Amino acid sequence: MTAARGKRISTYETQRALEWTQKLRGKILSSDDVESDTHFPISKLPNPGRIIRPSQLQTFDWIEARLNVVVDKDDRVTACWTG
Repeated sequence: MTAARGKRISTYETQRALEWTQKLRGKILSSDDVESDTHFPISKLPNPGRIIRPSQLQTFDWIEARLNVVVDKDDRVTACWTG
């Protein structure tokens, strides 16, 4: 188990977050269903999941399987974590 953001998450969820981070970092989330080197469709994000935009308020409820995707002002992915 690994501690993250004050909670304990499984090694599986840690690995899953790393895999999604590698897949998404630097890509722009888009409403199109076409994936490319620079864009990733929002519809292909796992469920449960949420997109966190700059200055957006977020709840601190903990859902271990949820993928949190952090984007910048241009919807470019900067980070991912589970919980």
